[in-house]
Amino acid sequence: MTKRMPPNCVMCDRPLDETGGVRLIWAGSFGVTLRTIQNKLGEHHHPSRTIRLEDNYRDVVVVLFGKWSAEAIERARQVAQEGLRPWFCQRCAWKALCPKCGEPMRPVGGADVLGDDGKIRHAPAVSGMGTRCRNSDCVDFIGEG
Repeated sequence: MTKRMPPNCVMCDRPLDETGGVRLIWAGSFGVTLRTIQNKLGEHHHPSRTIRLEDNYRDVVVVLFGKWSAEAIERARQVAQEGLRPWFCQRCAWKALCPKCGEPMRPVGGADVLGDDGKIRHAPAVSGMGTRCRNSDCVDFIGEG
């Protein structure tokens, strides 16, 4: 399976430059992954929903947890059907948003992030780990450092 990315979040259908933050594939209360039929169903976190792709009978999309609308699930299926890697934004997952201004913050602890290179990186959630607001107009702005 490929890891090329679609331009938009599968949940809200907006591009990353509009939503800000990072591309997520797992954020505790939400998740979307690609599997093959060789993967054991017991490997999936539950509750989850498995959607088989039409053109490639060996691949499936697994939607994990969260409140996924029928439209978002269909977008994830279509994206995977096209050979792309479904992802969702921080705003849709309500993950690491600044409590003061609502802008996405980083790092996103406990999440799996899809990088620009298509690689998946896990950001561990460590006790005392601080996130930083990237909005320079926010009272909680810490900067890039």
